[in-house]
Amino acid sequence: AFSQHVTVNSEAVIKLSETLDLDLAAGLPVAFLTAHYALIDRANLSAGETVLIHGAAGGVGQAAIQVAHAVGARVFCTAGTEEKREYLECLGPEGVFDSRNLAFVSGVERATSGAGVDVVLNCLAGDAMEASLRLVRSFGRFLELGKQDLYGNRHIGIRPLRNNVSYFAIDLDQLMASKPEQMLEILGQTINRFEEGIYRSIPTQTFSASAAKDAFRSMQSANHLGKILVKPPERLEDASEAPLDLSGTWLVTGGFSGLGLASAEWLAQKGANTIWLVSRTGEPRSAEQKMRLAELEKKVLVRSCAVDIADQVPVAALFEKLSQQADNLTGVIHAAMVLDDDKIEDLDLERLHCVGSPKVDGLKLLDLACRENIPRFFVALSSIAALIGNPGQAAYAAANAAMEEVVRARAASGLPALSIGLGPVKDQGLLAEDERLRGHLERQLGNTLMTTEQVLEALEDLLARPPEDPVIYAAEMPWGQLSGPLRSIDTPRFERVDRSRPIGFGQEGCRAVDLAELDDEAARAKILDALLDETARILRLPLSEIDPLRPMMDLGFDSLMAVDLKLATESHLGISMPLMALGDQITLAELAGKILARIRTSSIDEMPDMGLIDDLAAKHTVEENLQPDARKDALLEPRQRQGTDG
Repeated sequence: AFSQHVTVNSEAVIKLSETLDLDLAAGLPVAFLTAHYALIDRANLSAGETVLIHGAAGGVGQAAIQVAHAVGARVFCTAGTEEKREYLECLGPEGVFDSRNLAFVSGVERATSGAGVDVVLNCLAGDAMEASLRLVRSFGRFLELGKQDLYGNRHIGIRPLRNNVSYFAIDLDQLMASKPEQMLEILGQTINRFEEGIYRSIPTQTFSASAAKDAFRSMQSANHLGKILVKPPERLEDASEAPLDLSGTWLVTGGFSGLGLASAEWLAQKGANTIWLVSRTGEPRSAEQKMRLAELEKKVLVRSCAVDIADQVPVAALFEKLSQQADNLTGVIHAAMVLDDDKIEDLDLERLHCVGSPKVDGLKLLDLACRENIPRFFVALSSIAALIGNPGQAAYAAANAAMEEVVRARAASGLPALSIGLGPVKDQGLLAEDERLRGHLERQLGNTLMTTEQVLEALEDLLARPPEDPVIYAAEMPWGQLSGPLRSIDTPRFERVDRSRPIGFGQEGCRAVDLAELDDEAARAKILDALLDETARILRLPLSEIDPLRPMMDLGFDSLMAVDLKLATESHLGISMPLMALGDQITLAELAGKILARIRTSSIDEMPDMGLIDDLAAKHTVEENLQPDARKDALLEPRQRQGTDG
């Protein structure tokens, strides 16, 4: 269903009516075919008969209302929320009832003077299903759409069927597979009724392909009206397009370490013939990098060059030499960088220049050198710090932001140019070398640190399908958690970023280091409050509806939701929690006790130390009235390193 190209039997296809919008048409077939097949083909619903439609606010439910009204039947409906019931009232049924309890039984009995209904279109399970079956009058039909009771092999008494009541299990997939001719006939009848104005489109909530997860969450929580549609990207890969060709000669700055070296290795795999690796020293620093370079030289011709990319004279000499040995330059990847982290007030022009020169001046010189012999690809590896800043890295963030403007200017001249702002990369560069810093960021940002594989996948996709904006960011960020340490998140620039995530585990006083100061009862209460907040977010339910003493399965958790809760717990409390701990029958109250026990039995080394991140954030959000000594205590030892982004 989510493929870009599909081959189907001709029986499954019909010409789109000119009166139907494409998006609305995409939401029609499953809904109306199911409703028509169930009510017309199976139940043979006729004028004057009564039908009870459960879950009528959904796509099939709304289609069923139209199908029933078209034949002149009397319609009763149920829905799970007041908002949905108010909406259904506008569609003309004789009665609308609550599907969350069994009160609909007495409501239908009153509306039919105790006679019950001729047809039930059911999607409810358990006791509600059995109660609905008992509402079917003599010679009535019960149409089962739900799968829970069927696949759960629920045992029910068949006494309600004694009065010539028929039971049908409706499965459109089987009809399509076994009787395609009948399916096509129903589809044709449905389209004709749209053209005749008998049927009308149902509401369709549209999600982009990048928001597919939100679409599934919305469907899981059943808070939508009508159909949910996931649209493909605006530009699909054309089967006639030639594959991405990266052959030829490439120039990679910062090419002996980090993402520069990883990019060179990737280019060799993708068909590059010659790779010029450039850095100020012209050679790798570590034994591992030397081994990787040796392996690279076995696969592709490598030219190692010692060049200060920010110095015009050696850069000009480099390109003169390059032009003599290569007819054309296929592409450039600019990955050189220098780090010098400190409080912004302690940075001077010399330190700012030290960080900015290799990125900005180097990119300007590369741009100038590539104005005559224009390469097909011109890529600058930037950082998401250019967009949101980063405590202690004002110089680095500014350098990346300035570099992005060079890319914009080049693109405005009609030349190939791309800047990719990456999130933190955990297996290359600084974070790969500094395990302690990597651990801090993982606890601060959760499971969002990028891998080299993800970076290179993004690079390949962007080279194959260049975006309209030459400056793009490839990073997954927990925006809700960052609104504290990164104050820029709360500015109008980020007004479209969803920061609605409940505080949950990120709330003050619910970190492992804070819980250590509380007695068991108070700590358990803190953890339970956080679990309740997080559960409300995941299930999209009001906090008041979540009972901490009910098993998680009964609350509505599935395996995906359990993983979501596990990741949130591990991210904020710095503990490893096996998924088995989230068993179907465990309650949130019991889980809070298990989490506390795990924290209490962890060694000091295993406890999350958020101090570095918190101190770093505090340094750059410090109030002006802090005393000089307090400001001095907040200082971070300056770190100056040379390498590649990541």
